[in-house]
Amino acid sequence: MKNLLKALAIAAACLVNGFPAPAQEPVDSHTTIRSESRLVLVDSVVTDKKGNYIRGLTQKDFKVWEDGKEQPISSFTFQSDADPANAQKHYLVLFFDNSSATPASQIYARQAATKFIETNAGPNKLMSIVEFGGSLRITQNFTDDVDRLKKVANGVKFANTSTDSASGALSRGFTNYSTRSVLGALRNMAKGLAQVPGRKTLVFLSAGFRVPAENTSELTAAIDACNHANVAIYPIDVRGLVGPSVGPLGPLGLLHAPQTILLEAAQIASSLALQGRGGGGGIAPGGGGSTGGNSGGVRAPSPTPVNPTPTNPNSGAGSGRNTAPTNPNSGNNTRGNPVINNTNGGGIDNSQFNRQNAANQNRLRALMPNMEHDIGGPESVLYSLASGTGGFVIVNTNDLLGGLEKIGKEQNEYYILGYVPTKELEPGACHTIKLKVDRGGATARYRTGYCDAKTQDVLSGTPTQRELEARLTAGATPTIKASMQAPFFYISPNTARVSATLDIPGDALTFTKEKGKFQMNMNVIGIAYLPDGGVGARFSDNVKLVLDDKKQVEAFTEKPFHYEKQFEMASGTYALKVVFSTAANAFGKLELPVTIEPWEPAKFFLSGLALSKSARPANAVGVGFDAELLEDLVPLLVNGVRITPTGAKSFHKSETGFIYAELYEPALTVPDQKEYPAMGVQMLLLDGKTGKLNKDYGVIRLSAPGQPGNPAVPFGLRIPLAELAAGSYQLQVNALDATGGQYARTIGFEVEN
Repeated sequence: MKNLLKALAIAAACLVNGFPAPAQEPVDSHTTIRSESRLVLVDSVVTDKKGNYIRGLTQKDFKVWEDGKEQPISSFTFQSDADPANAQKHYLVLFFDNSSATPASQIYARQAATKFIETNAGPNKLMSIVEFGGSLRITQNFTDDVDRLKKVANGVKFANTSTDSASGALSRGFTNYSTRSVLGALRNMAKGLAQVPGRKTLVFLSAGFRVPAENTSELTAAIDACNHANVAIYPIDVRGLVGPSVGPLGPLGLLHAPQTILLEAAQIASSLALQGRGGGGGIAPGGGGSTGGNSGGVRAPSPTPVNPTPTNPNSGAGSGRNTAPTNPNSGNNTRGNPVINNTNGGGIDNSQFNRQNAANQNRLRALMPNMEHDIGGPESVLYSLASGTGGFVIVNTNDLLGGLEKIGKEQNEYYILGYVPTKELEPGACHTIKLKVDRGGATARYRTGYCDAKTQDVLSGTPTQRELEARLTAGATPTIKASMQAPFFYISPNTARVSATLDIPGDALTFTKEKGKFQMNMNVIGIAYLPDGGVGARFSDNVKLVLDDKKQVEAFTEKPFHYEKQFEMASGTYALKVVFSTAANAFGKLELPVTIEPWEPAKFFLSGLALSKSARPANAVGVGFDAELLEDLVPLLVNGVRITPTGAKSFHKSETGFIYAELYEPALTVPDQKEYPAMGVQMLLLDGKTGKLNKDYGVIRLSAPGQPGNPAVPFGLRIPLAELAAGSYQLQVNALDATGGQYARTIGFEVEN
C-alpha cells in the first residue's frame, strides 16, 4: 500500500487538469507534459442502500467513462486511516455563509461547529475557518490547534497565522473584492486549496439561496473550480428543521427565478441612476474615466456634498447637486434590471469567449448535475454543489452536529482511481466523468467532470514565445493596426486586476483552410515592464477559431475582433506592451502606460475606468460567459447589466458609450454599522485639448449595499454621444461620500460623425 500511494503521488505531479502534487515536488513550468502523463484522479465514496460505506472493493468493481468513452483504470487505492502506517493529513474547511443565514442560525451553526472541532481536529486532521459576508475572509488558516479553532468558530478574532506548512496555500488571494457573491467566494476558495495535497472537504454552512438563470454560469464555474482542486462540498442547511420548498424545476434542476422586470424603451433612453449590489451600483448618464493607461488619480475639486434625499429630476442639471432622477427600480431591488439595447456592439459578437463550439459548451454545462430531488427554492443550490463535487447535503434537521460528524467520517471512506485520457490535451476543453460500481445496491458519489483550464502563460518556453518577444523588443513596424485599453480594479490592498482589452480589425486576421474548415490561430504575449526594465507581470495566450464556410469568414471580418485578458499587478508604474500574430508576416504591437496608485481599504478610492460600447442584461450575454469564468475573467456587472470593455477610444455618434468603474468605501467593511454614509459620482465633460469644462452632469447618489463587508461599489455611466459634436473630449468622474471622501479620474476619447 505504501508503494502504491507513493507512486500515486508521483503520478499526480504530472497532472494538468487540476490535481497538483504536494509542494515539495514542484513541476518546472517550462517542462513539456506529454499527453500520456495526463493522469486524471477520481475520488469515489461508495455506499449501500442504507447509506453504509462499502469497503473491500477492488479495481475490477469500477468502470469509468470520460465524455461517454470508457477509460482503462491505471491506478487504484482505498483511503483509510485504519492502518496508522497509512495515515495522511486530511484538510477540512468550515465555510460560514453569513450572507444567507440569520443571526440565530449563525449562532446555532457555530455552536455545532465548536463541538465538532472538539472531536475531529487534531494531528493529521487540520481545519480552516472562512467566512463570507460580502467578501471572503480567512479567519483561521489550517491548524490542528483545537482551542484556537473553537475560539475562532465562536467569533474570537486572532491574527491569521498557522504553523502548518500547507497553510501557505491559503495566504493570498482571498481578500478579493471582485468576489461579490458566495458562488464567487466558493470558486476562489477552491482555487486557494488547489495546492493543498489530496482530497479536501469543504463544509458549507448556509441557509441556501436562489440561483436565477443569469447566475448559472457562476454555479458551473464554482463546481468546476472545486473539481479542478479536488474539493468536495458538503452543504449544511443551517435553517434547521424546515419543510422543503417544492416547485417546478428549471434547467439543471434549478428553480426558475421570477421573471426580471424590464424597463420600457422610453425609460432606457432617459437618465438612469440604478443602484445594486452583488454586481450592483448603477448605470447613470454622463461619463468619466481614466486615460488609456489609467493616468494617476487626482483629488476632486470640492463638490457639493451628496444630498441624501434625491431632488426633483427636473431641477438645475449641472448644478453639482444630486439632480439626476432616481430610478424607481433602484436600491437593492434586484428585479429592477435595465435592458440596454445596443445594435452597434463594436465587435463584441466576435469575442473569443463567444466562439466556443457547441460540443464543448454542452460538455461544460454537463458538469452541472441533473437534480433528482423534488425540491426548489434556496436549497436547490446546496444539492447542486454537493452532487457536482461528490459530497452530500445535510438538510431539514436540527441535529447539525450529527450531520457534521457524518461528514467527518467520510474523510476516511473513499476510493481513489486514476486513468489516462485517450484524448490529447485540449486547453479550455471540458470533460464529463461517469463512474459505475458493479456491486448490487451500491451507489457511488464522485465529481461530475473537469476542464483543462488554460494557464496564465500558455506559450511559456515555446519557440512562439521567443519569436513574439523578439518582435516586442525590436523596432519592426507592425503590419496590423489595433487599439488597446487597460483599466484596472482593486481586488485587495495594493493589488489590482488589470484587463488588457484589444480591438483588432476583423479583416486583418488570417484564416487558412484545413479539412474543409476555415481556421484562425492567434498568439498573444503581454508584458508589463517596470521603470527599471524589470517585469511586473506577464501573460501569453493562444486563441483558435474554426468557422464552417467562407460566408461565416466574411461575416466575421466585418466587425472588430475583441480580445480580453485579465491578470494581477501590484501598485506601481508600468509600460504594458502587447504583441499578437496570426500569420508569419502579420503582427500587431501596442504599448500603453499603466499607473496603479497604492490603495489600502481604509482609504476612500476610485478604480481605473473602462470604456465600453456594449451594455446588456447579464442573462442575455450568451453561452460564452461560462468559458469566460473558467478562464478567470471577472465580468463587469452592474445590477444585472453586463458591461463589456472596449479597446477603442474612438466612438461614432450613432453608437452608445458607457463607462464602468468601482468606488471603494471603507465604511462598508465596518461590521454592525447601522447607517452608511451617502455615496455618489459626478460626471464632467471636458474639452479634449484645453481641459475646459463643457458640461457638469451633476451628482448621482449610489446606495449602500444590503449586505456589507465589501468596500467595492460598482457603477456604470452612459456617455451622451448623440449630443456631442465630432472632436476630442475628456471625461472626468468624481467619486465622493458624505464624510468628505473624494477621488477623481479622467479619460480621453474621440467622437466621429
